[in-house]
Amino acid sequence: MSLAKAAQRYVENLEHELQRVKGSLRRQGFSYSSEERILSKYVAQLLPQDHSRTVVDIGAGNGVRWSNTYSLFQKGWKGVGIEADGEKFSRLMRAYRNLPQAHACHYTANPVTSFPS
Repeated sequence: MSLAKAAQRYVENLEHELQRVKGSLRRQGFSYSSEERILSKYVAQLLPQDHSRTVVDIGAGNGVRWSNTYSLFQKGWKGVGIEADGEKFSRLMRAYRNLPQAHACHYTANPVTSFPS
């Protein structure tokens, strides 16, 4: 790997970690426009405490920035993030590496085709 590529990967990793930290400090969390807070409200109202907690994030991006599911995974929810873009998918895998219940899937979600088995 060239020095330039190694430096670029290092900067991307730093940027990703910075997004994660910034998201945890932001009032609305990781989501773009307080969706995370809204979801928490509805989950608390509608989902019984003893019910399983599973989430699917289609178009998960890098898994952190503008994510409505990252905080759920941090709270122990299980599920999958689906991302078609190769670069975003590699960042998604890094975002989920310390979240044992979160799985990254490199796939193009399409309602017409079936999911691979």
